[in-house]
Amino acid sequence: MLRTVGSFFGGTLRDLSNSADQWRYDRATNSPAKDRALAAAVKEITPSFRQCRGCSDWMCQDQCWNEEIGQCLRCSPSVAEEISRAQASAQRDQIWDKAREKDWTSGLDVDTRAKVSCPGCGLKAEGGKFCQSCGTALALKVRCGGCGSESNKAGAMFCSDCGNRF
Repeated sequence: MLRTVGSFFGGTLRDLSNSADQWRYDRATNSPAKDRALAAAVKEITPSFRQCRGCSDWMCQDQCWNEEIGQCLRCSPSVAEEISRAQASAQRDQIWDKAREKDWTSGLDVDTRAKVSCPGCGLKAEGGKFCQSCGTALALKVRCGGCGSESNKAGAMFCSDCGNRF
């Protein structure tokens, strides 16, 4: 009701309405019991964290702290972990290098234009020279009766070499 009256008349009544809303919000989120519970939780967890002298960030002692150096693992990484990461990275690079050296295209016909779908049945072609569903040749060669050229595409009406009509 105070909010409604405040919106009509403005001024002091509106300010009073806003203050009442703010008090209700604060009361719902900040209670002495919650403050005590938060303080107890902070007190309990504080010994598990350390402040790094290198970056000034707070880090958990169990997972993120280099005890030997006395800094966080970002500022002073574990030597064994760094060696392991470097070895894994080098191994990954060597795998890629070896894969690049191998000829992965020796058995592929790269001279014939690949078809995405079969010209006979229209299903997706998985590669090869013939459709696995209907047996239609995936690289159809249309032979020109005039010049004998086989470079024409299926469905062409004229020869691309001599212009003869099919």
